[in-house]
Amino acid sequence: MKLVKIKGSPAEMGLQYGRECKKLIEKSLNTWYRFAAISQTSGFQSGYPTLREVFPLLFRFRDKIPDLQKRALKYEPYIKKNWPEVVDFMRGIADGAGKEYRDILFLNTFSEVCEGCTSWVSTGQASKEAMTYIGMDVDEDRQVKNTQIILDVNPEKGNRYMGTTYAGLIAPINGMNEAGVAFTTMLLITKRVDSKIHIPLYPTLYSVIKSADSAEEAATHFEKHTPGIGTASCLFFADSQKAYRLENVPVATNKTLIEDDVCACTMRPLSKEIKPYDNAENVAPIIEMNAVERSKRLPELLIEQ
Repeated sequence: MKLVKIKGSPAEMGLQYGRECKKLIEKSLNTWYRFAAISQTSGFQSGYPTLREVFPLLFRFRDKIPDLQKRALKYEPYIKKNWPEVVDFMRGIADGAGKEYRDILFLNTFSEVCEGCTSWVSTGQASKEAMTYIGMDVDEDRQVKNTQIILDVNPEKGNRYMGTTYAGLIAPINGMNEAGVAFTTMLLITKRVDSKIHIPLYPTLYSVIKSADSAEEAATHFEKHTPGIGTASCLFFADSQKAYRLENVPVATNKTLIEDDVCACTMRPLSKEIKPYDNAENVAPIIEMNAVERSKRLPELLIEQ
């Protein structure tokens, strides 16, 4: 993966980022615009995409870009109200990469831009060393892999942070800040629900990891912006003392403290608040990605080890 180091004000960091990743951001936009266009089809939303729906969009996805950008603009008022510097960051990326601001806004707000597969955490007496462990594994196709980078962000105000992400995103999908707060993000396979509030995952995560000095502070900060997060997701925040799991769908949220225990996310919700939205058993295997099987086996492996 390409290592991208940026430093300074939000606008300065954005400009550096865009210039450094111009070609990768182009690839990232093509990948996610194509996927976004496909994800809006009725077959995909029901969990069973058809070749008749998908095949034309592999080549004509650009016809859908204006509509996708319009959807992204729904998130802008919340960003401007809560984190105006994020707009400067994204505009800087757009200027550096020679793209429209709406392109970068789309990347940072499209609800499906999130990793699949597995993340897990172990805390306290659950491990032989009585230490906190956090991990994540991902199996991505070639198109997505070709857009991934290691992003090292050193803002003029707030914590430095570092992690892996897709070119053009302002926050890592998983990583750690200089205060020792580690985090992972994971897509949940849930029924589609919408809310009147449109809160983007990655700008929220950016604000959290830039300011939080502990897992508890990160979880509390993130929880303040829920429900309403547009991405059905599970996040882990961990430091040397404790860990938290946060599960979200646009209309509900759950925060759980993990003490002397192990916990894993396999793209299926665990909390009583989010479980009613679980849809892993009702979608095609190409979308489900073995989530059902992994949800049974991974906790066993963690306990065994």
